[in-house]
Amino acid sequence: MKISCAQDGHVLLEVFLQPDPHDAYRNYVAFTLGEQIREFVNRYEDHEYVWDVEQERAELWQAIQAMLDNPYHTVYIPAGRSTITLLTDRLGAIIDGSERLIDYCTRKYMSLTSDLRIRFREGTRGLLDEALHTTQAKVAKKELQRLQQLMDSVLQGKYTYRMGEERLEMPNHRYVKINFASSGQQETVWVFNLLYYYMLSAKPTFIIIEEPESHLFPDAQKMIAEALGVFGHNKNRVLVTTHSPYILGEFNNLLYAPQIEVSRAKVEKVIPQIEHLPVQETAAFYLAQGKLQIAMEEGLIRNELIDGASDAINEEMERLLNLEEEAL
Repeated sequence: MKISCAQDGHVLLEVFLQPDPHDAYRNYVAFTLGEQIREFVNRYEDHEYVWDVEQERAELWQAIQAMLDNPYHTVYIPAGRSTITLLTDRLGAIIDGSERLIDYCTRKYMSLTSDLRIRFREGTRGLLDEALHTTQAKVAKKELQRLQQLMDSVLQGKYTYRMGEERLEMPNHRYVKINFASSGQQETVWVFNLLYYYMLSAKPTFIIIEEPESHLFPDAQKMIAEALGVFGHNKNRVLVTTHSPYILGEFNNLLYAPQIEVSRAKVEKVIPQIEHLPVQETAAFYLAQGKLQIAMEEGLIRNELIDGASDAINEEMERLLNLEEEAL
């Protein structure tokens, strides 16, 4: 299998998934750098780089963005978010001493959430009020309002950061520290916070999120899929990895809604237009046993690719019912 990344007709990178010639059960990843990337690497080969200096990081990041001509700010949200949230009081120490213990992407996520906590001292509503009073930039009020509704429904509380504590404040004026909240709340609180923060910033953002369904009931999985629809509809990009037929099922609803040839007002009563996903800009793939296949057909995601268990369960029940009839 080969994946190519190209820009303006020039190949930047080619990645190959090839079998190990010495082990039939293993694959390995090989890659070939394009001319632009090779020139970039050569230019910075002898450049003295200090990772701990923020300005150095920013300058190198800007150079990479310019080379790739990428207009999006990229944010990675890893799996295992509840474990990270459980350690919220120790995040600073963990980040400082994790150079070899935690992968770069997870460290980046931990640093991001740790740095942003103070911005959420009064929750998302406080963040919105601050933006409305300190900037003249246009705010996507309708989209943010819908995102807030979904956030409130899933979290059942208001996230705040006060006295060095991350909290979920309840309507009865009581609160629970975030590391004592449910695993579903811990998994999703910073997913919603980051979606809200970057939508409010109006900066085109590419969010990569692993398993948004983790520890959530099916109805909450539906809501977080809607939240991703709102975010993706608003000039942003989203990459999701999932094992959930509920997530894919809701994505299909968001894809199908704009395809129906009836009045927009009628569709809006079922699914708000700000959640609709454009078919022409949506792709889905299924990875199994080292093989990648396209998972979209006629503008919808083939949900059955990951929901084979439902067929197997229904078939078992059918056989049991047949046995019961034979016994009568």
